[in-house]
Amino acid sequence: MGLPLRFPRRLLLLALLLGLSADRLFVGRWLGLSAPLFVAADLLALAWLSRAEGRPPTRANLWLGGATLLFASFLAVRDAPVLVVLDSVAVVGLLLLLVGHYRGPGLFRIPLVQALATSLVASWTMGIAAPVPIQQSIRSLPVRRTHLVAVLPVARGFVLALPAVLVFGALLMAADSVFTSYVMQTLSFQVPFDPASAVYHMLVTLAVAWLCAGGLVVALRGQGQPDGAHGLPAQGETQRLYWPYLPRPILGWIEALTILSALDALFSIFMLVQGAYFFGGLDTLARTGMSYADYARHGFFELLTVACLALALLGVLAVTTRHHTRLHRSLFNTASGAMVVLVLGMLGSAFQRMWLYEEAYGFTRLRVYTHSFMLWLAIVLFLYLTALLRDRARIFVFGCMITALVYLAGLNVANPDALIVRANIARYMVSGKLDVNYLGTLSADATPNLVASLGKVDAGAQNIFLATLHQQQMVLANARTQQGWPAWNLARARALAAQDTMR
Repeated sequence: MGLPLRFPRRLLLLALLLGLSADRLFVGRWLGLSAPLFVAADLLALAWLSRAEGRPPTRANLWLGGATLLFASFLAVRDAPVLVVLDSVAVVGLLLLLVGHYRGPGLFRIPLVQALATSLVASWTMGIAAPVPIQQSIRSLPVRRTHLVAVLPVARGFVLALPAVLVFGALLMAADSVFTSYVMQTLSFQVPFDPASAVYHMLVTLAVAWLCAGGLVVALRGQGQPDGAHGLPAQGETQRLYWPYLPRPILGWIEALTILSALDALFSIFMLVQGAYFFGGLDTLARTGMSYADYARHGFFELLTVACLALALLGVLAVTTRHHTRLHRSLFNTASGAMVVLVLGMLGSAFQRMWLYEEAYGFTRLRVYTHSFMLWLAIVLFLYLTALLRDRARIFVFGCMITALVYLAGLNVANPDALIVRANIARYMVSGKLDVNYLGTLSADATPNLVASLGKVDAGAQNIFLATLHQQQMVLANARTQQGWPAWNLARARALAAQDTMR
């Protein structure tokens, strides 16, 4: 794993401090301000050690640190459970990418499969790399052999004497009750803390410190590229769609073209049937006799599944099909492009179905997230088509990763829970229909909008909102008192401030 560390003790000290910080920031607390503070501390520790060790990072990969801090900051801004989970996954994934490629080749200059494999290896190595600085620190200790010769016999004597002390002590206690009372009083001393809790905090601290030490070692030494300057592609070199380390093409172009043509024909027939009423809207339902639920619910998820499976099939065919001539490749690309266009049409149909469903029954988290997911999936299909026509796989694979991060960041900025309240209240003003109980289940992200909407709903809805807000206020106030500043969150702070205006 490269040259030995110059300052292993500094690394261990920083890892221990990070472990203590994690224990104080996260144990028994909600995620909040603690997340960006801990990530910032990790990044600062890595940067300081990198400078001290004389092992500079690859500049092209430094954006990973900024992206990690961004999504960690979202954890201090949003309270919606889905966003908290997605942001947490993004933080962990970006940290693993940073550790695996801190001093390696530029992330966008290597295939994504190789990048992910390197990160997986780094995540495994983190768990076993912590002993490296420990061993180096022990070897550098100025301990003389004469000191060890004097200490070891004493230690062995204590170990051998322990059984004898226990046996004779038990006999003496049985012989004299006064002696027993003194021994029991000595052994039953009270400590000013809970031993079980202390052990738990110590284990958390040591576990995080161990992982941090391993992560710092892996990041500083690199994964097969200790200097971050070897094995890079030449300037302007790009990676073709058919990578040599992927399974060799095993499918003939005629077989692949037959599969694509058959599916293109099926999709075309479906779209022709849809074309008669694709933009029919409410009139469509009247002509077909279907309810909103039957039209939207029984078609949306099926079409979305078809789009995802079709994209997966296109990817498999792209890497397993043999192309002997340029004509073969052109035919394959044409059939694949036709499928992409048809799938985009199906996504449009699914989008319309969900829109009708939302107009009829209002907005929910599932509907908003799936609706927005379709937009990202459409972008992914465009990326695939572009990569296919230009014969450059990295356009697709890295484009998917970047657009997924942009999509998640957009969700955090859009604040879905607040959007759901605004849209449903606007719908209520027109139709008089409102699922009051569902709005009461939303997170603190929606609270300011719920408070602002109290004057727009009827008395029954107001009572339900007030009861929900009062219960939420008690939970948030207690959490703020008990968990302290590490659990501070902008959405929860704004919710409490909005609830205070109701008094």
